[in-house]
Amino acid sequence: MLINFSEVSLKPLKNTKERLTQEQLGFMIYGSGPLEDNEEKVMRELLKMCKTQIAEKRRLLKVEDLTQEELTQIQKAHFGGEELPAGWYFQGALYVDEDGKMHDEHPETERFVKEYLAEKNDKIGDFNRDLVKQRRAEKKHFGGEVEDQ
Repeated sequence: MLINFSEVSLKPLKNTKERLTQEQLGFMIYGSGPLEDNEEKVMRELLKMCKTQIAEKRRLLKVEDLTQEELTQIQKAHFGGEELPAGWYFQGALYVDEDGKMHDEHPETERFVKEYLAEKNDKIGDFNRDLVKQRRAEKKHFGGEVEDQ
């Protein structure tokens, strides 16, 4: 089989007026003699392997997945400036509870971490939903099995 790349032309992606549409994209293979049924199937599978691979779904994060750096960042973001529960006050470096006991962490740290995780997991959910859409579009375009994990 001979593949002639001298006839391939590309249009730059920066110019939106000149972009190729999905329908305009294609691939042409030159050869001699007819292809057997199984050869055509193999060629289709080879071409599918050349396409950009769709990423894997991302796993939602749990508290255990956060790095110490992220936890420190969450603490710094809420250091002293957040409203404190009744009986608590911030003395400039530490948090003091109603019994006078001093704490390094804000009393609402657990809530802040949950809010942080919810925000991160929303983005991961969006990413995963986009992957499902891409897989469905790929199935429609190429045919075959697509996993909706």
